[in-house]
Amino acid sequence: MSSHMAFANKEQPTVVRWTKIRFWEDGPSTQYALQMPDVTTKERVAVWDAVAIYVQQQLLLRKGVRIPSLGSFDVVCKWFKAKGETVIVQWPEFRLARNLVEKHNLVYDKEYLPGYKEVEPLKCAEVAAAASVSWQTGEACIYGTTSLISHCLMKGENIAFVLKDIGVLLIDGTRVQMKYYRDFLKRICGEEDLKRALSKVTWLKDMVVSRAAVLASLTFSGRVIVFPKFQQEIVPKPPPRKPREASKSPCHLWTRARKLPGLLEVLVEYFQHCLLEISGILKEYEVGDPGQRGLESSILHWQIGGRDTTEHIQTHS
Repeated sequence: MSSHMAFANKEQPTVVRWTKIRFWEDGPSTQYALQMPDVTTKERVAVWDAVAIYVQQQLLLRKGVRIPSLGSFDVVCKWFKAKGETVIVQWPEFRLARNLVEKHNLVYDKEYLPGYKEVEPLKCAEVAAAASVSWQTGEACIYGTTSLISHCLMKGENIAFVLKDIGVLLIDGTRVQMKYYRDFLKRICGEEDLKRALSKVTWLKDMVVSRAAVLASLTFSGRVIVFPKFQQEIVPKPPPRKPREASKSPCHLWTRARKLPGLLEVLVEYFQHCLLEISGILKEYEVGDPGQRGLESSILHWQIGGRDTTEHIQTHS
């Protein structure tokens, strides 16, 4: 089933089509998933919301968290050289799990590099309790979701994983980027440090995403599968603009110029001025030095293909 949603944009409203997908529509991608208990969409969203809350709590304490089979979050001190000065800021960093990187040949931008720092694993029992599900359901939900992400990547789908109040993990083709909500960055970096970093290091703005952003519009194809709800979001691309046809009439530009008040008079006056200058130059050549005129006429004769008329003196020994 599909429905249409219009996002607020006074000039060009964006129409987004959502499509609900059955969680195991194309079958599980791992043996572990075959043994999974049934997990509803409501439970899945609740578990991942609890994961996001847990991650935020740890990051505010400057502690890293590893989410099994998905990746790890940490806070690192970033040094940026920009506009003749060094900008230092505490910045959140996400590292995608190596199994996903290697299996799907994913690539990173220059500020998104896999690391080897060991961080504490996610406490699944604590997350499950916060989501009001059993620990088995919580763990099955986490592994099952990451398994499904891998399955979608194998089929060439783009992924947008929304982590509540943190941001969006975007996998567009083979490119991976973690985009953060501004209010989340304020809590991690501090409002003043964040403002200074974004003003000095302008490319950092690409790592900030609005909560109201249409996720499909962040991808090249305009199509993405949104997790943890597991919905397909499509933004129709606007039709290509037709190129303007060239005028077949040679008088088209002249006709348009005549319609502009005052322009025609200015053009006529300019052309008259040019003609007077050309006339003056020709007159100077007419009254110039005879030797100069002879030299110029010889050059002209040579350019139009005439033979060499220069007199030569031949000497005999």
